[in-house]
Amino acid sequence: MSKHTPIAETPATPHFDFLYGRYHLSSWAIPYFSTVMSLRDAASSLRLASDFAGSDEVHWRLDELYQREVDWPRVERRIVPYLRDLEQPQFFNSLTIALLPTGHSLSDTEHAFSAERSWQPPGLGQPGRFEKILNVGPISCGYWSTWSDFATAEARSGQIRWNPDEVFAVALDGQHRLAAIQQFVAHPRAPQAPLRATSVPVIFVVLDPQFGYETPAPRSLVEVLRVMFIDLNKHAKIPTRARQILLDDKDPTSVCVRALVGETVTGGIADLEETPPRLPLALVDWHTEQAKFDDGPYVTTILTLDWAISALLGAKPVQNFMDYGAIRNQVKVLSQWLKIRMESAYQRLEDLESVKLQPFSYSDSPDNDELCLISTAFQRFWNPAFISLLTEFLPYRELIELRKADGTLTLDFSNWYRLYHQQRQDPYDGRATQEYNQFVGRLQLGDRPIGEEKLKRLSAEIEAHKRSLAFNVVFQRAYFLAFREWIRVQDSDLYDLEPLEDVDPFGEDTDGEAEETAPGVAGESDSEVSRAESGDDGDDGDEVATAFATEVQRRTREFVSCLNAVVEREPDILQHDFMIERDDGSTQRFWAGTLITPQDTIDFTQGASNRAKEVLFWVVAMQMYDRHTDPAATSDFDAFWGETLEPEWLSYMKRVKRSVDRFTKEERSAGGRILKARDDEFDEDASREEARWRMEWLWRVLEL
Repeated sequence: MSKHTPIAETPATPHFDFLYGRYHLSSWAIPYFSTVMSLRDAASSLRLASDFAGSDEVHWRLDELYQREVDWPRVERRIVPYLRDLEQPQFFNSLTIALLPTGHSLSDTEHAFSAERSWQPPGLGQPGRFEKILNVGPISCGYWSTWSDFATAEARSGQIRWNPDEVFAVALDGQHRLAAIQQFVAHPRAPQAPLRATSVPVIFVVLDPQFGYETPAPRSLVEVLRVMFIDLNKHAKIPTRARQILLDDKDPTSVCVRALVGETVTGGIADLEETPPRLPLALVDWHTEQAKFDDGPYVTTILTLDWAISALLGAKPVQNFMDYGAIRNQVKVLSQWLKIRMESAYQRLEDLESVKLQPFSYSDSPDNDELCLISTAFQRFWNPAFISLLTEFLPYRELIELRKADGTLTLDFSNWYRLYHQQRQDPYDGRATQEYNQFVGRLQLGDRPIGEEKLKRLSAEIEAHKRSLAFNVVFQRAYFLAFREWIRVQDSDLYDLEPLEDVDPFGEDTDGEAEETAPGVAGESDSEVSRAESGDDGDDGDEVATAFATEVQRRTREFVSCLNAVVEREPDILQHDFMIERDDGSTQRFWAGTLITPQDTIDFTQGASNRAKEVLFWVVAMQMYDRHTDPAATSDFDAFWGETLEPEWLSYMKRVKRSVDRFTKEERSAGGRILKARDDEFDEDASREEARWRMEWLWRVLEL
């Protein structure tokens, strides 16, 4: 008697009719298959990035995290109701789906369907229908005609299916539409007839050479897909600024932000010790797309860092890459503040300006990677400065120490807070709430179990510690602006303050040590700018860059130490209602006219940051004045004030005077606003008096 052996069937999707095509405008060739799928097939066969097996345990790169995030309130409140509306026509653009091999972290996928792995492609129904069958890994394609070249018409149509156990069909464009389709189909009252009658356009991208994929240099799948879909989204619909920053590899300011922050969401702050150092994502709000950080466990946000870098470098994001003048200015300030050669960018600009037909783009080719050059230079000169500003200023340092002590610098806490924040925006107990509850359940059953109530208590303790202006975005912007003002002070400005009898006219001090020379942080001469545009840095280019890095570090240490000094001596100064006493015995809010409105509320405008930055600049400028004039004895404030009003030839004091003038000169200045709040007529002398007695009060507190 013969034995009957069961035959294991290979899992398979339905057959989908396809039209094949490729984008081959450059050295890249990107193959794709266009098809249509019923809503039910799309819901069952396609996946969200968050569905990737083991995704909670993966140390996702920041760009991948953004790709896998779904705004569930938007899906449930806007897109699903749109599909259910019987009075409106509905239409979706194509879903773009990447067919990736399962069994790997997306971060580690370097090859598509390698022949080194044993795949199980499903069979095609009635294979005799096809003139040619091509199996690529677990994907099966049947063609209506035989062919030998992808460029021929015979290769353009057929049917495709795959083994869903070995293919992860992930939505990289249209995640929110797919999420809405899945929820719409899953509803028990979903209308069956419309479901059967409705189909959605789908584009499959398979980056495998067997389907005609070509690349000029080896790149990981995730790298290529990210570039493709960032570009696609930029052209189809402009993403929010936060999303652009974290995903866009071709915008210089975004590149600098990404160079500053950690690449991976992990526990701890080890990124501070890396080479180059980075700001750990455990300290940065990267996921809420907002600038404010007065709640939550962070010391800053991605949006604020983007703003600060743009303000510091003067390199505003370019919105129109055919605005050649804006691009030229951006290239110029990048050359100046990053000490890099950009001659090829200038040459391409000239060529494009002559025809005015194509947009400009920064090169990322292996032999001329301008974006890598920008990133590396920013890390060298400015990463240490930003990290010092955000980890050594006393309020920020104390918050980090608190989080070290309470154990919240962990991957579990970071993931919990992100999901907790999403869940709080979900009043209808939708998918965001479900994901949060599932994660909390896993934490409670983990190797080191922790309950939801303890996590909430730790979060509340962190937020209670942040009741300070230092954790308000309007103050932090003023803080960065004051730093920008201070970074423009040159060593020669401070050298001018030294008593002449203590200085050797040939550049050596009384101890015989050579005086340090500065590279000119405040700006460059016309000849230096010309060299930057031509790319000729001369023989001493690296020496200039090294001196520049040294001076930036020195200015940063001075800035942070001076602000720490005033906070240590007067800890309440960063409270918005902090009061100081006037000469006549009356009191007034210290931050009146700057961060505080006449109604005693915080002024959240950019103008408030601009006005408050003058006060922070005075804190540093007065202490450094004292250190370089008479540090051993109590100095005379009136003498300092007199030099401020009449700085004569001292460039340092001219900077201080310009700051005082900005505080006092106009009705809309800080001094003018203080007078207006008292119902006084604007008077420049009275306005200047508001600056004087604030400076004198700081002078006394600091015991200068």
